[in-house]
Amino acid sequence: MEPIDEPEHEELPEAVKRLIRAFDDPERIGLTADGERYVDSSVFKTACHRLAANPSAASVATLARFIYHNNDSIYQTAIECLVATGHDAAIPHIVSLLADEQRSRYAVWGVSRAVEADRVTPRYRQEVFDALITELFRSDRSDTPAKAMLALDRERAFEILTADKVLRLDFPGLLDVLLRLNAERIELPRERLLKLTDELLEMGDPGRLEVCAEYILLALGRHCGADVEDRLRRAMDHPCLSDGAVWGWCAYCGIEGPYEIAIMRMRTVGWKAMTKTEQHVFNVAYMADLVWSGGLDGYFENTEGEHPRSALESLKVIDAPVAVSLLKQAIKKAGRFRRYDRLSNMEFDGAENVGVLIARYAAEHVDDMTPRDRAEREYEAVRRRGAD
Repeated sequence: MEPIDEPEHEELPEAVKRLIRAFDDPERIGLTADGERYVDSSVFKTACHRLAANPSAASVATLARFIYHNNDSIYQTAIECLVATGHDAAIPHIVSLLADEQRSRYAVWGVSRAVEADRVTPRYRQEVFDALITELFRSDRSDTPAKAMLALDRERAFEILTADKVLRLDFPGLLDVLLRLNAERIELPRERLLKLTDELLEMGDPGRLEVCAEYILLALGRHCGADVEDRLRRAMDHPCLSDGAVWGWCAYCGIEGPYEIAIMRMRTVGWKAMTKTEQHVFNVAYMADLVWSGGLDGYFENTEGEHPRSALESLKVIDAPVAVSLLKQAIKKAGRFRRYDRLSNMEFDGAENVGVLIARYAAEHVDDMTPRDRAEREYEAVRRRGAD
């Protein structure tokens, strides 16, 4: 590897100069002498991240030496850190990397890091955004740069990501775009959502679009109007859309995210002041979270007292017979052995989709649920008092 000459016009801190010089000696940055594999990956990663945190043309040039390395971990780290510098010198490299199918995703990740660290220049923001538009419309990609685009220029990204040529059922990156827009709580165009819902209703079985349908219906539920209610009711009755439609119906009824509402209520008013519906939602969702992350064994290790039996009653209320049977068996097994004995044979995988059942139960008892906007206001008030 050829040493990098520092641009004459740059005044770099001595520590950064030493770090850049360290890249001339592979073993000092965790590589073997031939640079083909890691000796200590943490050393190379740490060195790259420090260069990203000290953006300069020299830092970019140093990292650029590794972006086409034949070791996957080396080039992935180098790409992400080079892009994360947010420096104008990185722009030509970013444009080339985005056109490289094997490397483009790491470049996209780096853009988000650069914005989060507040390192990007106006030129970087504009020219990288333009390059991301090209990446968005690559016909063979299911993952998109939507998150990075929103980070760079939210207003411009909204205009592009909500256009008809993106919000269409045959767009390869539709799911990723919907996920990003949903995470940002961005309201999607009402008329476009109605049209997409009509297409789904006519389709019969959405197949691979099932998850897309869920997010489309959720976004539709954030709007009002008789036509919105009509589409949601039809989707609720549709054999292939009903599970996804229940989330949209919850949003339409003002209780989007029933479990999140129950958590906020638990933290603001406490268990006894929660409604019965909120208690059942909290019981089941809390149990499901622990089971999904660590199995029934993990659930029993992380719960105290009577919660398993309380959750059992709530599972019965929301009509989840398979989950009821599994939890009953697990309670018996846990009672015969010490708490930390494995319950791995009591996996929850065969149970119903309890998340959907929770939402359906909440929607059927909407009058016994606190509206989300009120729950958020109360939670924020409590949080502010705690911070004062």
